[in-house]
Amino acid sequence: MHPVSKYGTISQQNSCIYDTPCDPKDSDYEKLFCPNNELSEPPKTRCDRLKTGSSCQALKHAVSALHRLDDFHKEKIGSGFFSEVFKVTHKVTGQVMVLKMNQLRSNRRNMLKEVQLMNRLSHTNILRLKGVCVHEGQLHALTEFCNGGSLDQVIQNGSIDLPQELRLSIARDMACGMEYLHSKEIIHRDLTSKNVLIKRLESDHRQAVIGDFGLSTNIPDPDSKNKLCTVGSPYWMSPECLKGLYYDQRSDVFSYGIVLCELIARVEADPDELPRTDNFGLDYLAFTELCGPNVVPDFLKLTFRCCTIDPKSRPTFTEIKHTLGDILNEMNKVTESRETSISSCAAKSEEQLPIAIIQQSCAPQHRKIVHRRSLSEDVSVLALSMFLSPSDKARRHALTMCKQDPHYKPRTTNPFAALTQFHGVKKLLGKFSSCCELPSPFIESSNAEAPKSLPGSPTATRKCAKNSCSLP
Repeated sequence: MHPVSKYGTISQQNSCIYDTPCDPKDSDYEKLFCPNNELSEPPKTRCDRLKTGSSCQALKHAVSALHRLDDFHKEKIGSGFFSEVFKVTHKVTGQVMVLKMNQLRSNRRNMLKEVQLMNRLSHTNILRLKGVCVHEGQLHALTEFCNGGSLDQVIQNGSIDLPQELRLSIARDMACGMEYLHSKEIIHRDLTSKNVLIKRLESDHRQAVIGDFGLSTNIPDPDSKNKLCTVGSPYWMSPECLKGLYYDQRSDVFSYGIVLCELIARVEADPDELPRTDNFGLDYLAFTELCGPNVVPDFLKLTFRCCTIDPKSRPTFTEIKHTLGDILNEMNKVTESRETSISSCAAKSEEQLPIAIIQQSCAPQHRKIVHRRSLSEDVSVLALSMFLSPSDKARRHALTMCKQDPHYKPRTTNPFAALTQFHGVKKLLGKFSSCCELPSPFIESSNAEAPKSLPGSPTATRKCAKNSCSLP
């Protein structure tokens, strides 16, 4: 491959790193290799000779737009282990995009793989690839800019109102995107609230899109004895994946269920906040206590089904999409009926109001105002009574799940704390694992209480920070 010149032509002077094989002697060489058949990666003996592409010209034909780094004004908005993320604005067209800049030469082939995958995808709820940027021989992805941030940011921002209808709509958007991804025989393997992005539309409606396909691969053949590597973000990974067992696209459904838990209760996925069972499932009863009084019981029931231990008992994304559509339709009907009832009650109250005014014509004016206010309060009380908490029904769903799920084991300890290989880890990548974000501070204190969460978890980071403030 050859880098793009200033005028959009291909420079023949310098060779692109995509024309050179991986070198295991490089200081940043980390091969994401799985001996048990990692579908997306060749064996290490082949990696030494593998070339990821013949030329940048071939890539130029594969994507819609090829850019140079100095074509943009850029503003850093995030970072990870493999890449830094920038909001970029094209200097000529003014087009706003997101640039995902690869930081490691060893990851260049995976970045190319992700770009090639995204170039094949086209769906409303899948993050769109807008082009690629070639800088110093390295390939970097350009995607659409989502102005609403990530879903985890929305969930944790208490100033953002999330009515139940919006939560259901976001959940349905995610299901639609994942249904499409699975229809292309692709498993995501890293579906988290951080990798779901939100677009704010002109109507102030929020739309969810699925992003970050760096760990995505082909759905394994069920007739094959081979299995995929243990990869992903631990708190969202399915129990079968965490245990190193065979897993397929149904593992994505479990991850989706954990995201729904975050959305319903507005909590982090950290097991110190989101109660998990000893076998990495969801503690149905304990989680129900975190839900608000206006939780939609059928939405909660669907979430429970997604989080079951047995992969075969989880619904498909097609079923999830239809179920959420039915719940939304039913909620719209109830809302319309409720509004009609409230309007009727208010109208009857207003009809009775002139009679009360005539009977009390000699009364001071302030009493009439008080009377009008009381009528308004009566209507409000009626409206509130129709919005009373369905938490009892939600608890019944939780109890039913506890009885029906043969794998349900109430939590006694944090199951993730026993997995020493996950300590300080936010993302697993085959046999190579690392903390994907900034490491948590190390507190050297024998008296400090050790957090139950993983050392790299957000909750643990907050606890450590709190402890450090109290130290002399």
